[in-house]
Amino acid sequence: MSANRRVVVGVDGSPDSAAALQRAASQARQRNATLDVVCVIPGDADARAATLARALLGEFTRRECPYGIGAPVRLRVERGDPAVVMLLVSADAELLVTSPPARPGAGWSWLPGQLSG
Repeated sequence: MSANRRVVVGVDGSPDSAAALQRAASQARQRNATLDVVCVIPGDADARAATLARALLGEFTRRECPYGIGAPVRLRVERGDPAVVMLLVSADAELLVTSPPARPGAGWSWLPGQLSG
């Protein structure tokens, strides 16, 4: 497996991002690539919110892919504007898998420095 082969997926806890994660996992297996699972939080989120996001990201990934990914996985919590962050983290990836933004109440709802929902 080439260390440079990557598939990137952005998730937000919504059903659409769960489907995107499953598609990205399939693509990572087919490409023998590392799967980067990325959650973007607000740039002003505090350390507690980042820790909580990391925990939720791990739980979400395990729940949506209960039998494993079948490829190396990196869980990433990044800060900033989701569109900009996803472009930056996927700049050298083979594939970026996205889903529509979560509808209100469908994904993780971010408040300044906290997570609700």
